Amino acid sequence: MSACMYLSIGGIGLKVNSRDPDFIEKTIREFKAFISAKEIEDCFSIEVILDYIPQEVAGISVFKKQSIFEIKADEFSGWLDVEHRTATVRVADLAGVFNCFLRVFYSVVLLEYNGFLVHSAGLAYKNKGYLFVGASESGKTTVAKTAGKDFKVLSDELVIIRRVNNEIFLFATPFKGEFEGQIVNQYFCLESILFLSKNIVNGFRQLNKMEMFTDLMVNIFFFTWDNQSNQKLIDQVNFVCDNLIGYKVDLFNYDIRRIINGGSDKHSAQQTSSLAAS
Repeated sequence: MSACMYLSIGGIGLKVNSRDPDFIEKTIREFKAFISAKEIEDCFSIEVILDYIPQEVAGISVFKKQSIFEIKADEFSGWLDVEHRTATVRVADLAGVFNCFLRVFYSVVLLEYNGFLVHSAGLAYKNKGYLFVGASESGKTTVAKTAGKDFKVLSDELVIIRRVNNEIFLFATPFKGEFEGQIVNQYFCLESILFLSKNIVNGFRQLNKMEMFTDLMVNIFFFTWDNQSNQKLIDQVNFVCDNLIGYKVDLFNYDIRRIINGGSDKHSAQQTSSLAAS
């Protein structure tokens, strides 16, 4: 007998079906903050089959054939029909595999909703969103851990940026890294983007558009390299760079509150020692 649940991530609904009720129960616990208690009418429908045998493949691959995206990785394989809003995935019955698939799934789907996933920590402060962008070991988890009680953490690993009615919003995701605290499933108007750096000499400076575009593109979670998808992504990144300010920031020497207020006063070595990038 098939069981199902509803997820809402980035304002995009997903109905997950499986013949394994244990899988549904475990996934509900894992995605607790992103589970919808009500049926979502306008959503994607995905069938999850737990029979995939892990294989050695060259990373994650996504190939587009008309409106169908074929997705393949070591521990899952499936297809996504964007036009008809349906998908099927075969996954290995291992912890975290469905979470990994959903990261790829939403990276594809978001292109249809003027959005994309970016390697970043997302914070909200005084009802405004701030994005701290960086690769592994750049300090994203440090940002989340040291933010303080007056901040809301949207993720410390992958955050969604979406353009809605020509405004740019920051959406939470369940795709987190090492942060053990609470992730809130909310969205906020994006105020600015801060690119994490370890350059102590020039640790806080505003970027020009080309620098911002380049630094943002290299940190986007994206595998769909067909021309149409590429152009959609480029258009969205251009819009973000045209309408927001980007900064290069060294976390070793700058306090988060001063950063989001556009300040650049350095802290003492004692105050900043706890901000070593994780």
